[in-house]
Amino acid sequence: MLDIFAETIDRRICIEIQRIEYDHHFDRFLHYFLMLIAEQQKSSKEYNIQQTVYVIVVLTAPYKISEKNGKPILDEVLLLKLNPQTLQGEVRELYGHQFVCLNPNHPNEETPKQIRDWLDLIYQSIHSPERPVLNTDNS
Repeated sequence: MLDIFAETIDRRICIEIQRIEYDHHFDRFLHYFLMLIAEQQKSSKEYNIQQTVYVIVVLTAPYKISEKNGKPILDEVLLLKLNPQTLQGEVRELYGHQFVCLNPNHPNEETPKQIRDWLDLIYQSIHSPERPVLNTDNS
């Protein structure tokens, strides 16, 4: 089950906060993401998808899972977008649905500042709740 689900006429925003890592983690998150899109197609006569789906997964523990090739996953931010691209790498903006996976336990210097402050807040609230070190200049 998703922890937070909100929707408007044109958007579905879902947040999953995961404390425990399972070997089926990413398969489950992909299932959530795709089902939130697919369930909007009510019948074979109504294929239109009215809402853009955004799924945000926040993992609160370091990854133990590896890629299918055995390489460990040590990324702070993982993005999945469904738009197709040409053989030349040009993206065709057809859908807009996005899946974002965040893990503040694997900091990366290249993480944008607007994301970095949120990840620091998550990490500090878990590891230093009494004396968090945060960017208090960002309202």
